[in-house]
Amino acid sequence: CTMTKGKRAVIACLAAAGVIACLAAFIPRYQQINQKYPPPPVETYAIGEPLSYKGVEVTVQESLIAAWPDMPALFPDTTFTYNPVANGEVGAEEQMKLVLVTVNLKNTGEESQSITLYTMVAKTLTWRNGLNLELFMDLNTTADHTPTIRPALAPGEEMTVILPYTAIKQQFPPGEWAAF
Repeated sequence: CTMTKGKRAVIACLAAAGVIACLAAFIPRYQQINQKYPPPPVETYAIGEPLSYKGVEVTVQESLIAAWPDMPALFPDTTFTYNPVANGEVGAEEQMKLVLVTVNLKNTGEESQSITLYTMVAKTLTWRNGLNLELFMDLNTTADHTPTIRPALAPGEEMTVILPYTAIKQQFPPGEWAAF
């Protein structure tokens, strides 16, 4: 089963023509779809500036980055069930930081509204993480209130919650942890 050089050349030309034909069909369709569905605009808000999210006014009041050993001093009235050091998480004291975002939620509508807090993520150009649920419960529990990650707000009702996010050194590219 030998193939002559002429047959190989014909097969190579046909294969190249097929690839070019596929690209010729693909590229215009790719451009058409990207023009029809451009990327969504990026909206930025400053601390204290409200944004509307599914019928609820959301306002970031404060944000800070803290180390785990600082938590008892920052929240002296809180009993922490979440404790990465006691749980034996490797290097929790020096390789973990907590992003704490204090958010005010206000129902500005005329009907009850629920907002899903667990879909809110903390994000930088190279890192993102979801809500630390156990720490959320610790920080937002009071004697007369058990928190929920999907609070329902009556018309005009507002509440303030702390959204905690855990950042771990291994989640960052080399050299970026120190600047975080």
